[in-house]
Amino acid sequence: MDAIRTRITGDVGSRLLYFPEIGSTNAELLRLPHGQMTHGLIAITDYQSAGRGRMERTWVAPRASSLLFSVALDWPADIPVAQSVMLAALAVGDALQAVAGLAAQLKWPHDVLPGGKKVSGILGQTRPRSGAKAVILGIGLNVNFDPAVVPEIPSSATSVQSALGGPVSREELFLALVDALELWYRDCTRDREKLFAAWSSRLDLAGRRVSVSDGMGIWNGVAIGARQDGGLRVRVDKGQERVVYAADVSLRGQIGTLQRSKRPVQ
Repeated sequence: MDAIRTRITGDVGSRLLYFPEIGSTNAELLRLPHGQMTHGLIAITDYQSAGRGRMERTWVAPRASSLLFSVALDWPADIPVAQSVMLAALAVGDALQAVAGLAAQLKWPHDVLPGGKKVSGILGQTRPRSGAKAVILGIGLNVNFDPAVVPEIPSSATSVQSALGGPVSREELFLALVDALELWYRDCTRDREKLFAAWSSRLDLAGRRVSVSDGMGIWNGVAIGARQDGGLRVRVDKGQERVVYAADVSLRGQIGTLQRSKRPVQ
């Protein structure tokens, strides 16, 4: 971990807390006193016993196989907090491209899918701080294991190793992800429209038929597009429009095929 610390040059990851095992990295940052939870602080672990993702689902990964960490960011007041998870999804996608040569699409709201299967989970939480708002982004990225041999993991999930056909360096992937988080954070503070535009451009969404499972049951419609506050606009079969925030959304059909760059993985 000391070797990784020396290679981090930006604010994100400038303070790094490592735990061989922990319940939840998000919970660890949330419990810190206000003065200790500074911008860019990362808590990282080799194993989470109580990891969770969106909609209170558990996040499972074998010990020392994946990237499991949380990062605290001072969130700009003029940008919807929902865009923080967009930032995380973009950063995961950029890191996969940089280290593994994998091109991944995004599925609303922040699933990263190389070859149509989910490789990461993102959980965003907020905490007030000195009149501003701190965002804690929990990121789980399946790296060097086969999800098919872990009974708790659904068949819709994959890992970087499975997508590539071989293992990759967790350390290099983590450093690339930290760099991408730093760059996207800088970009969004300089140009508040850039983050949403980039996230929207990577969604395989507009005009696609979708199936939505929410508090109203399961219903079908056509995705119109996403909103800056993270909502998904869906036109139902009867013609009216609904905005979805907390729901499971499935695309009716394949989301894409695995793409790999011709550049060899270093």
